[in-house]
Amino acid sequence: MWLSIYMTDEETFNVNISLHDAQIEVISDEHKYRVWDAGRQTGKSHVCSVIANNIALGKPGALVWIISPTYKQSSFLFKKIVDLCKECNIPIHVKKTPQDMSITYDWNGSVIMALSADNKDNLRGATLDGLIFDEAAMVNDDSVWYEVLMPMCWKEDCKVVFISTPKGKNWFYDLYKMETKDPKNWKSFHNTSESNPFIPPEFIESMRQRLDKDTFDQEILGTFNEGNGLVFYDYDVHELDGRAVQPGDMFIAGVDLAKSVDFTVVTVINITTNEVCYVDRWQKSSWDDTIERIYSIYETYNHCSMLVDSTGLGDPILERMLDRGINAYGFTFSAKTKPQIVRNLVAMLQSRELYVPNLEYFKDEMERFSYYTTPEGNLKYSAPRGYHDDCVMSFCLAAWSLANTPVECGGIYEKDEGHEYDDFIYNMDTRSVGIDMVQDSYEDSLSYFDVK
Repeated sequence: MWLSIYMTDEETFNVNISLHDAQIEVISDEHKYRVWDAGRQTGKSHVCSVIANNIALGKPGALVWIISPTYKQSSFLFKKIVDLCKECNIPIHVKKTPQDMSITYDWNGSVIMALSADNKDNLRGATLDGLIFDEAAMVNDDSVWYEVLMPMCWKEDCKVVFISTPKGKNWFYDLYKMETKDPKNWKSFHNTSESNPFIPPEFIESMRQRLDKDTFDQEILGTFNEGNGLVFYDYDVHELDGRAVQPGDMFIAGVDLAKSVDFTVVTVINITTNEVCYVDRWQKSSWDDTIERIYSIYETYNHCSMLVDSTGLGDPILERMLDRGINAYGFTFSAKTKPQIVRNLVAMLQSRELYVPNLEYFKDEMERFSYYTTPEGNLKYSAPRGYHDDCVMSFCLAAWSLANTPVECGGIYEKDEGHEYDDFIYNMDTRSVGIDMVQDSYEDSLSYFDVK
């Protein structure tokens, strides 16, 4: 079907392209924020060009930006808009140089600019009337939107459209879910490649046969896959074990320390049931208050053994915890030790030896925790930029302690004056955690997470 993109009392501009129902639904929506999750070849670029024209023609002097992950992709969209204007006989002035791609509308002075997200600092400064973010999921740095572009869209009538095929559950997935939190301002759309009636069904079927299921689901069906770069995707969720602590009950705890921006998290596991029975999470406390809060948990859970992140600032805090009488020992995170402690938790969750506690903030961290390959070829594990992984690391510490210490936990460390705190002698089991660990190769790490 054909669509008029803008009408005034004097003039009507007709779009000279055929649009299918899914495209028209996105184009016609009036929410401030639109998020379109779409499979490949759904006609996303046509929608970008029509919406950009609508905004530019609808408001004299409007400034509209088209953002793509790369300059080459922006050039492609730029040409689409220019061609559309020519087909509709819309008078424009086009400027295209290696540094500037812009379209000025002779009719009302509006400007559309095509830019890339590969250098976010070059995007600062403007106040926008419209923003089209094409293939948003392919931009790994969510600060391009949250820190740079979002403040530029403050005008009440500014229209913002995110269009992309998904790439796991990254920040584009967060935007897609915004409709559930703020339906007044946000609207989400989902369409598969099959929604495009111009694609022959046999082509879709050939893609189904040639692609693995995860790739087909993401690229053709527009599915936000759980396992795309994510570490934890095969686990069950249980409610916290809320039974009262009894004399003789034995527990183990993982402690991830933080002072201000991040959270200190303590995760306690009942050794008998292998259930998480308690989680405490706080931030912006003094170290004195933090140690006392940890000590209270330590006493409540029968002087449970605590494995503590002793990396960096954790060194002196562990010393103070020991001086306070807490049965604690340290684990130093490094590029070599972190993969092993993470993979231990993955294995325990997959074998259903442990379960994720049913706490929203806890589950949220588990869903986001990711791995990626560095330019040097190493695997790195972390939360996406702007998110936390304190619960994850506390859980990893507790699981590591559960898997690597004897059942008779709850004893007290005794400081040997001739050694550093890493060599504290546990009165039931002398151990050095995170030191001289057998390391797996990079190839083993890849095969463990089934990286293809």
